[in-house]
Amino acid sequence: DETIDKSVETICKHYNIECIELQEIDKKGNKKYGHPAVLGMSQISDQISNYLSNKLNSDGKMNVRNN
Repeated sequence: DETIDKSVETICKHYNIECIELQEIDKKGNKKYGHPAVLGMSQISDQISNYLSNKLNSDGKMNVRNN
């Protein structure tokens, strides 16, 4: 829902935190708003792990982006 997306973006900006936008998560029942299926939970884990891996520099420290 676009309203929820905008709300999350606004909250993240207010607290100066990055927002991880998950893509194409497999869901049970209602494919737009349903709860993630087992595959969807794995997809969430993979996407967050990839995001965090991309934030680490060669020293194993987080790259911090100041907005």
